[in-house]
Amino acid sequence: MPTIAVDKAALLKALEREYTTEEFDELCFEFGLELDEDTSQSTKPEDLAQPAQLKIEIPANRYDMLCFEGIAMNLRVFLQKEKLPKWSLTAPASGEVETLTIKEEVSKYSMETYYILALFSNHCRQRKFGHSALESSFETSSLPKSDTTLS
Repeated sequence: MPTIAVDKAALLKALEREYTTEEFDELCFEFGLELDEDTSQSTKPEDLAQPAQLKIEIPANRYDMLCFEGIAMNLRVFLQKEKLPKWSLTAPASGEVETLTIKEEVSKYSMETYYILALFSNHCRQRKFGHSALESSFETSSLPKSDTTLS
């Protein structure tokens, strides 16, 4: 399961309540998450040098909770502080189907992975791509590691 670190003060503000570490751990358990660490309880110098974070283990099937906004929204819905948004899929205004063609997947972290993560990040933060921002169809490919160099 991925572990996501979120700013503790910002999350508690979004939840409209102060929680002790034990109370927040119980909230996570009731929701189906696991609080891995509260860095405000840490004595490590690297943890003390930055704002307190809550490190939360997210189930592998909860892609909607891989960012601060997703965690905050889902916990607020669980606490009945807001209603679950109604998502809908709509066709492009032009009526033309948009396609993404990935020619080749050659490594674990190929261009496909980065493209999907970018789309997810954009969606999770409720940003929207306009048709002017994307071409209607495009292709991408990746090269084998042996054919690439980083400089």
